[in-house]
Amino acid sequence: MSISANPLAVPLYADAAVLRAAETASEENPETCLNFSLQALRVAGGASGTAGAADADAANYWDSVADDIRDVDAGMHTELLTRKPLWGSQWRSSRASSYWIELKQALQEHSSNFDYWIRWYEGFQSGAPLNWDIQEKIALLPDEDWEQGPEHIAEKIAEIEAAYLVGATPLAERIEISADTGRLRVVPEPMEPVHLYRNALETVRDEVSDIRTEGLGNLYSALAPSFARLDRTFEKYADSPQRVHDDFMRVHRNVHRLVSVKELPDDEVTNALQEVLDTGATDIRAAMPVVAEAVEKRLTLRLNKLEDAGKGEIAEAVELVADLSEPQLEDEWREDLFEVLNTSLDPDSGGAPELGSVDATYRLASRLSRSRPLLPKLYENAEKIGKGFKVGKTIAEIMAQLAVAIGRLISLI
Repeated sequence: MSISANPLAVPLYADAAVLRAAETASEENPETCLNFSLQALRVAGGASGTAGAADADAANYWDSVADDIRDVDAGMHTELLTRKPLWGSQWRSSRASSYWIELKQALQEHSSNFDYWIRWYEGFQSGAPLNWDIQEKIALLPDEDWEQGPEHIAEKIAEIEAAYLVGATPLAERIEISADTGRLRVVPEPMEPVHLYRNALETVRDEVSDIRTEGLGNLYSALAPSFARLDRTFEKYADSPQRVHDDFMRVHRNVHRLVSVKELPDDEVTNALQEVLDTGATDIRAAMPVVAEAVEKRLTLRLNKLEDAGKGEIAEAVELVADLSEPQLEDEWREDLFEVLNTSLDPDSGGAPELGSVDATYRLASRLSRSRPLLPKLYENAEKIGKGFKVGKTIAEIMAQLAVAIGRLISLI
């Protein structure tokens, strides 16, 4: 039974996953789990602290429950019900809500094994539950996995989330370990037909050269940064159809924006440049279905707000894999990271992030999820690499660090 086929499976899989997780967590840290469970039960029953505070906590709790019952009785669809915050506003501002803050802190201090479950609860708490396909796969893990404890389950969840990102963020490239350097490198998928790709490159390059020959002057000076980007594209990424496509589209968007705000004239020069960029990108998509699929998925992507703690976790993981990569990929890791951490909102799109930051987030998510399975082998060959792994970190700690970052990226998209 899949969630897409049966929406009523949503609460079933969610309940199954959290019950198994609770059993597993209680085995690792029974005292903390028991303490906070008793507090929650006392709140629900009205027997915590002073009578007045306890009565108020209990009333807020049952108000939230009664509100859900009314919605179900009125025929609210299960999916809509899960989009409501778990607790009412009075409960969220009550003394009882502090119990979750204390439990979250205790779990984070104890182990990173509970990172997913913290995100899981907070997703329901805010009315933005985590991806249902991922929840379903976790709930359906066999009993023998759950019986091996929190650390094993955390690794299985990391594998599920990474696999989800690989499927959700296709790119016309693969990440592999270089036989020569022992480092991570990106290898573009071959372009077919080659002549169509070369024609797209040459057409754009010729158009840029023609404009430069005529002279940018003051009229077209705003094109200088875009031309610098294209120069770098031709010099560094000409063998990567995905990157060439993305840069063509980015420059096209920028030229269009500059024309719309009258920093560039709306004339034959700018129109011709936009046309060759659009045609070049279109030809690449037509020749490479995986590029077209990546573009289609990105068109629906909207970044959620990333808290400072999440930024730090993503940054640490990206810096780690950047240090383990060949120079070109190392630069790309850090360029994309800078863009993700400094995302600005586009006022012309209702406050959505600029498309450039969407592209960067997409690449980070895709590449990080593909790099993680390679790290154990890199760890074994650390002496050959010569640098990269932080002193004192085990491979288990490194894998857990990347798992947390992947979880943050999933929450973004």
